[in-house]
Amino acid sequence: MKTIKVVYFSPAGGTKRITTSIAGGLDGVKEYHSLMDRRLEKKLTIAPDEALLLVMPVYSNRIPEYCVNSVKHIHGNGRPAIIVAVYGNRDYGSALLEMEDLLSSQGLDVVAAGAFIARHSLFPEIAKDRPDEKDLHAAKDFASKCNKKLAKYDHNAYQLLEVPGERPFPEYSKRTLVPAASNKCTKCRTCVEICPVHAISREKPKKVDETKCIGCCACVAHCPTGARGFSGLVYASVARKIRKLAEERRAPEVF
Repeated sequence: MKTIKVVYFSPAGGTKRITTSIAGGLDGVKEYHSLMDRRLEKKLTIAPDEALLLVMPVYSNRIPEYCVNSVKHIHGNGRPAIIVAVYGNRDYGSALLEMEDLLSSQGLDVVAAGAFIARHSLFPEIAKDRPDEKDLHAAKDFASKCNKKLAKYDHNAYQLLEVPGERPFPEYSKRTLVPAASNKCTKCRTCVEICPVHAISREKPKKVDETKCIGCCACVAHCPTGARGFSGLVYASVARKIRKLAEERRAPEVF
């Protein structure tokens, strides 16, 4: 493949680390499309000498609703695609199957898939040191295996890749946990610039539009003073539940 088009969404940075590690091990020139910078609003075609690497974080067992329309703009007439789900050590649910369904409907052949772990964005004490060296080594090994798949890729011999997941996919639920700013806020407006859905007011950066917020935690991860975060009884209760479900270290899985 002459070029690998890399499409990813990484609000808190963990997905980006996995993305760059895998992409760096793939043969070919890389063309990056970060959905944090802008959504895909025009057709992105995977040409005959190209392949796609699609990397998405997992939100409640699916890819983010914010990203779905962008993914629907990716098309390829029998071109190969690699899909990766990045999750916070609990469960990646049907995220890989959802990506495969979307891309298959748009003419792309999913030839490889992986599920990798990064620090949980909503509960950062979970998998707080991941991806670690073992994860990044696994990502590079996955890239090496993908190179072999791409080298012998033949659309006429393609068979649908079996990945975990169940249909119908669960409905998207409204985010009830919204990050707030503490008195550490200096109104530097880093959060305003980083928010992909423009849910934070430039005039009043401590305010969050709860109808727009998708809970991606970009503002939390990038705040230079650590002023943004979550609190309250509901957050504490959910944190305890998720912590129990994510106690055991999960290992990367590849297909």
